[in-house]
Amino acid sequence: MDGVNAVLWIARIQQHYDMLPKMERRIADYLLREPQSATQMSSIELSETTGTSPATVTRFCRSIGFKGYSEFKLYVRHEKLAPYEDPMKIEQNDSISAIKQKSIHYGQAVLEETMSILDDQMLEDAVKAIHQAREVVIVGVGGSGSTGRNVYDSFLQIDIPCQFIEDPIFQILTVAKLRPGDVVIACCHSGKTVDVLDACTEAKKRGATVIGMIGITGSPLTKIADISLMTGLSNHHYYSDTIAARICELGVVSTLHTALSLLRKEKLMETRRRITELINIKRKPE
Repeated sequence: MDGVNAVLWIARIQQHYDMLPKMERRIADYLLREPQSATQMSSIELSETTGTSPATVTRFCRSIGFKGYSEFKLYVRHEKLAPYEDPMKIEQNDSISAIKQKSIHYGQAVLEETMSILDDQMLEDAVKAIHQAREVVIVGVGGSGSTGRNVYDSFLQIDIPCQFIEDPIFQILTVAKLRPGDVVIACCHSGKTVDVLDACTEAKKRGATVIGMIGITGSPLTKIADISLMTGLSNHHYYSDTIAARICELGVVSTLHTALSLLRKEKLMETRRRITELINIKRKPE
């Protein structure tokens, strides 16, 4: 079984484990003990082995971000690594060149995972809501806060009326002024950060649309958000899961930016000319 691929789907089960119902945990426990079974069993065989039901197997797959068992098996079987190297296997004596290749391959693998779980309809709904919004408020703290700043930067470049707020008090004060049709983009990989959840809950009371950029299916933010943009997951002894999460989130940001740029293409040339002039003011003359 492919090294990165196996670790990615196992990491996804581990990340979602605490939120799984009791019967779905039986399936998770078995697959974590016997990962090779993920490609060898039918849903009926897996349910019989774990003392559950085919319906529970389907619910389990949906809980960790797949549409069903067939999609889960297809993902597990899908080979992603170049045959000459296993980027999961970090050796003490690896050269900097080997580390470079393995790290970048790993980043590519987590991006591919994001592509496999990011729902197209959710993306379309998010693009439409942002494009039509009177105001867009971006919230996030910690590592996901850095993604929020990237959202803010990319949206300013295409003239979307937005602001990025990291301070939890200012978040609440700002979203309390929103109206129906406005949008909150919540960057929160865990989907559990209290400050972000509070801001989103208040925004919903005001009728704003909440778009969550989330790493864990079934987390509290997925239950609040009107639109959930799911990102890939990772967990590895050497590679940083924080960096992997940012790579996945930025893949989503790039997709939103591109789709919105196409919608706004008639105004974009003038917007970019004006932005270039403004930025040049802040650049030291040669």
